[in-house]
Amino acid sequence: MRTQEFDAAPEIVQAEVMLFGIVKYSLWQFLRVMRPAAKLTGKNLKNAPGFIQIKSWMPKPLTVISISFWHSAEALQAYASCEEHRAIQAWARAGNVRAASFRVFDAQSHGYTLGEWLTRQAAEVPAAAARS
Repeated sequence: MRTQEFDAAPEIVQAEVMLFGIVKYSLWQFLRVMRPAAKLTGKNLKNAPGFIQIKSWMPKPLTVISISFWHSAEALQAYASCEEHRAIQAWARAGNVRAASFRVFDAQSHGYTLGEWLTRQAAEVPAAAARS
């Protein structure tokens, strides 16, 4: 059912912003960045206000794709401005990655929900419409 109510859905569905990133490294670059990246995506990220979830994988050797979900663009920007993140970005811009690309996506206000994730209020609307 088309809705703007996502309160009953999992938190990831309630995200307003998604960041998609892909980074390609040389072997030396990959080994060098793993320790600071692990710290950055460990407690720092998981404790960041507005952070929901991150998924990362390696589709090819030395290429990492990450998708992170955030409650707001402001929360994402605040995290991107933290000291550790700025240090890794400066390191990357200094020629320490082979390639990188990032995109930010904003959620539309509407979507679709079915079953137990449908809010009670949204579920009552079709029933009332069917009686009319």
